[in-house]
Amino acid sequence: MMDIDMLPKMAKKVDFWQGQGVQNGYGTSEDVTKAWGYDEKGNLLFSAEYDENGNFRLSLFENNMDVTRQCEDLYSDDLENVTLNQRQKQKLEKAKTFMGYLKAQKSAQKQYHSPSLNDLLSNGINVDLSDKSRLSFAPDIEKLNISKDKNGVLHMSGVSKDGKQQIDFSFKDGIAQFEFRDGDVARSYNNKIGGKWTWRDLKSPSGTRYSDNNGEKYAKEMSSIMNKVKTQYQTRVQSNSYASGKLLQSSGRSL
Repeated sequence: MMDIDMLPKMAKKVDFWQGQGVQNGYGTSEDVTKAWGYDEKGNLLFSAEYDENGNFRLSLFENNMDVTRQCEDLYSDDLENVTLNQRQKQKLEKAKTFMGYLKAQKSAQKQYHSPSLNDLLSNGINVDLSDKSRLSFAPDIEKLNISKDKNGVLHMSGVSKDGKQQIDFSFKDGIAQFEFRDGDVARSYNNKIGGKWTWRDLKSPSGTRYSDNNGEKYAKEMSSIMNKVKTQYQTRVQSNSYASGKLLQSSGRSL
């Protein structure tokens, strides 16, 4: 039979849920917190329910041959059961102590909650581009800064180490525009006119705009990088990495 004292070490991931007016395992209808603990293989170790009045239920599970089976339920009501033997009382006291551990874990997860991607972008994030993620039109740019301003405009900018290649990209509501510089080349692209891409030479005083398909290609590459950032963010959230206080920093991402 599982030793309750070992649950904190065995549980590599704990998910919490809190709701109001939900009928829980001990027959009350109050604010209740539920928790599920999983081992390193993702097998369910326990489920628990508790409220702020000290009521709880702890269900323990066993995993044999990839089959999960509920093996024991422990209730707070039984702490006052005078017919229980010493061993049973000790197990209930351990369950009560474990509820305190879960409350502390939930408080820690709340303290180190996952910031939204918009929160991260409002402060700006730096992304390191791997060889596979480099921009085809600016392969010497190794880093991008990505941010979103108070008006909801997404900005992506970067410059190569030698300063020759530069990109300043912005996007909102389907409208993209950016400036690209590479040595003697300096162009401004946008799709403002009916969604059609045009460009103009920034070094020419005429301001003449020309039709061009490269703008769409370049914008798709920028969009691909942003999609990778979103995927990386979701992966980290789902892996529960924030539970231990490991918040994403504003730099050091690698795509």
